[in-house]
Amino acid sequence: MTTGTKTTDTTGRDYCEPGLIRAALLQMLHGPGPHPLLQSQAELILYEGQYLLHWVDQHEQDQFKFLSAQHVREAFAEQEIASGWLPPCVQQWGMNAKGTWMLQWMPAGRQTITLTGKSMPEEPISIPLPALVFAGVGTTYYVWAAKEEDFAPSLSLYRAPFPNVRTDGSICFGTNQPPEVSSTTFPAAWQVFISSPFNGDLAQSKSTHHQSDVRHQLCAVRKKQRYPVSDLQPATDYLDREPITVAQAVERYLLPKGER
Repeated sequence: MTTGTKTTDTTGRDYCEPGLIRAALLQMLHGPGPHPLLQSQAELILYEGQYLLHWVDQHEQDQFKFLSAQHVREAFAEQEIASGWLPPCVQQWGMNAKGTWMLQWMPAGRQTITLTGKSMPEEPISIPLPALVFAGVGTTYYVWAAKEEDFAPSLSLYRAPFPNVRTDGSICFGTNQPPEVSSTTFPAAWQVFISSPFNGDLAQSKSTHHQSDVRHQLCAVRKKQRYPVSDLQPATDYLDREPITVAQAVERYLLPKGER
């Protein structure tokens, strides 16, 4: 039964007791709606083409009202969502079941990196890099390369010339824990990646001239003004092995299946 102060079942247990409310809710939700509201203020039940709002009024009486999708949309539209100040060159931002996601265009330029392993430089080296697309959703981050100087959703993507990046472009951070994507943490996630020492893991198939280990290519371009984009390898879909574009990468890696 439901009262104005507490909720009990037939055994007399108080659902407000610690540990009981969650179990009671789960048991209740297994049945068809409408449900006893317990400690909830209201419930919204979805039917084909319409929604049923169920709530308890000030007299502890159950009330029901059918709502159209338009009314529900307008109600939730009043909830303000602001991204905060976005980092420079962020091309897209969104929120979905996976979490907050962002995609940033990073123009070609120089970066200082550290390479580890046999025959690698002992000190950090400054290298030119091609334009990069850096993206993340939740705590999963991706990086790809591009040959063009200006951003467009239709650009073909190439494998970023770094070790520690998987075939699909996702970054292996090792023991480092990247922050969850947000407008304030996104630049920090890039710094976690680019400032971490690059070892020989996942170093193959990132360079035409150095197929087995892209670190040798990174050493070779130190004195060049620009990264030779002709050396880049196409980024391909994991399943069909076809080259992918920026727009396709967003759909496949950043959006849940239902939003594609």
